[in-house]
Amino acid sequence: MRSAAHSRLVFAVYGSANADFGMVARECCQPKWGLTNNAAMRIGNRALSRGCDLRGRVFIHDYDPEADEDGNVLTIIFGGPVVVASWINLHYFASVTALDTYGAGNKLLHSVIGGNVGVIEGDGSDLRIGLPWQSVHEGTNWRHEPMSLTVLIDAPQERINLALERTPALATLVKNQWLSMTSLQLIKRTRGASSASAQLTVAG
Repeated sequence: MRSAAHSRLVFAVYGSANADFGMVARECCQPKWGLTNNAAMRIGNRALSRGCDLRGRVFIHDYDPEADEDGNVLTIIFGGPVVVASWINLHYFASVTALDTYGAGNKLLHSVIGGNVGVIEGDGSDLRIGLPWQSVHEGTNWRHEPMSLTVLIDAPQERINLALERTPALATLVKNQWLSMTSLQLIKRTRGASSASAQLTVAG
């Protein structure tokens, strides 16, 4: 029987027939909080943020603006890592702001449908999308503060605009304010280098 096989597996893993099944259940349902509270993405040399306390809220992508005058590397970054970072951010954003509609409900009640089609909550519901409650809430407080992604780029504004033209899907997200982009070089010119460094410190 499946239950007996599962029991033998649990005993083998924990080395005792007296294994704490409550502990096993909790560990199997432990949420992953590594990407919660994401707020920004920094694209540029590592030195830009070295020594800054980003509180684990910023995706960091290495980029050398001096070696990319034609913007081809930045275009690749826009079409890959920035799209992924935006998707992650929107995934968390929607799962917190509209948990009943875009979240996946209670992970403990999930039933898998069709092998890999999706999950439902309990024995009868619509297919659940987004993140389960346990991935954005720790029982008392929210683990994620919903906000649109800010992308900070060490490149001239003209190069950023060119890369956006080459990635229309991302340009649509920017145009509709699902994420914002800022040229760190523009900030340096208009506000000074010290202000540009301050932009990299994300409030907790």
